[in-house]
Amino acid sequence: MLAGVAGRLGPVRSLFWSTKSEEPLHPIPPHIKMPGYALTGEVEPCRDVCVHTDPGDIQHLREAAEIAAQALVFAEDLIEVGALTDDIDAAIREFIFEQG
Repeated sequence: MLAGVAGRLGPVRSLFWSTKSEEPLHPIPPHIKMPGYALTGEVEPCRDVCVHTDPGDIQHLREAAEIAAQALVFAEDLIEVGALTDDIDAAIREFIFEQG
């Protein structure tokens, strides 16, 4: 579906890889596991509904949700007239990476 749209809009640019080289656009810290689609460009089809019943999974989801909420509060302070979205994106990315 996106192939037809991409042809009209120009080249598709990955969030992880530049179109001119195989260098990452933004270095990903080694402690963050890169999803398979970041390397292949292909998203695996969803099998069944994922149900997280393991207490460890649920705790990780809670921690991720807390970091996301903190990132939103952090982002609010960065928004001002004249602020560049690339600068805001970079600051939020660093904030999230620092959370581990």
